[in-house]
Amino acid sequence: MCRHWRDTEFQGVKIKNAEVFQEQFENIGFKTHNIIKREIPSKMLPSTRDPET
Repeated sequence: MCRHWRDTEFQGVKIKNAEVFQEQFENIGFKTHNIIKREIPSKMLPSTRDPET
């Protein structure tokens, strides 16, 4: 399985989501084979959703 998690920041506190999820998955039996760290530029997310989707 290949997953991507991005760390976040809340009120100036950095939250290491990637490390938390990695630990949780290892605790239920998954194994980490490779970690690739890369910068992902900020994305512009839409403020509204298409009501049909």
